[in-house]
Amino acid sequence: MTVEETNRYLKTYEEELNRIAATGDTRLLLSWSGEQLAFAAEGLRTASAGDLAGREMILLQVSEPHVMALCRAGMGADALATACMTVMTCIAGGGKPDDFPDVYVGYLQNIFLLALTLANDMQLARVDADGHLSRIAALAGALVMALAKRFEDSLSPEVRDKNTMIHEDLAMLAPSELTFGGREVVPSMTIDICADIVARLKALGLEE
Repeated sequence: MTVEETNRYLKTYEEELNRIAATGDTRLLLSWSGEQLAFAAEGLRTASAGDLAGREMILLQVSEPHVMALCRAGMGADALATACMTVMTCIAGGGKPDDFPDVYVGYLQNIFLLALTLANDMQLARVDADGHLSRIAALAGALVMALAKRFEDSLSPEVRDKNTMIHEDLAMLAPSELTFGGREVVPSMTIDICADIVARLKALGLEE
């Protein structure tokens, strides 16, 4: 898809999203946004090489309203799992953070913030004796920092500022907590870290 085609698609999507959101029907919004996410994922899976970047952008953009709708419905763990699986789908489908570094880093920043929210939820802490949620937040943050380091010159001031705040949050952790498999986190670990996050949520019974 060309940039123009991608923008037209997203404009039409946003108009319909706004129309449905205005009804105040949470179930309808969840259902519709979920269907659009599935459609976008299938579009990426079947995309030709020339369409790949456009379909990748569409999937990332379309997933955000569904993730937000899940959060508003009190389904934070499902929202986090959905966001992680979206990233995995992009990479498995041939997408690369290099295509849209600002979008990718911003998307992973939101994954970290959502993970941090879950880690600070006192009710969830009761079922998390092994500290999975804290580990998830640490991994998500370390991944953000790894990608931010790689794409530093390509990031917007807004994304850079948020990276600074995330770095300050992570500075309170021991260096060992920011490793994956005993190794420093690097961008090539993205799909494995996202899979690990989803597995931890399932282990807690927070994602089906």
